[in-house]
Amino acid sequence: MLGYPNNLYSVIDTRVDINTALMSILDKYDSNTNQRPKLLDTTSFLNWSMYDDNMYNIDKTRNLSGYVKDKSYGIIIYECSKNSKYLTDAKRASLLFRTQLLSGGILIVKSNDFRMRGRLKGTFEVKEVFEKAGFYLTDNIIYRHNNNRHFENDAPAYQHSEIVHSNFLVFKV
Repeated sequence: MLGYPNNLYSVIDTRVDINTALMSILDKYDSNTNQRPKLLDTTSFLNWSMYDDNMYNIDKTRNLSGYVKDKSYGIIIYECSKNSKYLTDAKRASLLFRTQLLSGGILIVKSNDFRMRGRLKGTFEVKEVFEKAGFYLTDNIIYRHNNNRHFENDAPAYQHSEIVHSNFLVFKV
């Protein structure tokens, strides 16, 4: 990891898996002194069975409607969709998470840039959505994926445009 003098990481470039990368982000930003802070995980990639269950009180769901309770989470992890509904989904999630996150809690948003109708979309627009909902960005951490695939000369063009990084946007209220 590359660190700046204020110890905020900007790039995770050690070729670790994405679960390990997110756990290092949680270690850095979870300043909650309570035992087992309540965590809402709305991602599809995290495998919590790899980690000690005593670290967090975890609710895991992809269905945000009616599942979560007001002001009950110290940490929320959200993964943006990579389709034409990404902004609609992010707006709905940002408003919902605003009512869910405890004061002083953290929201970690995993976002990828992608092409839609020939234009690059993703992280910048998502950042603006969450800021309009009252969150403030404390850090943008870039995670470089471990991409060791070799392409043949006759491979289709879309294979060359794989995602090679993700952004973890760390917000507070």
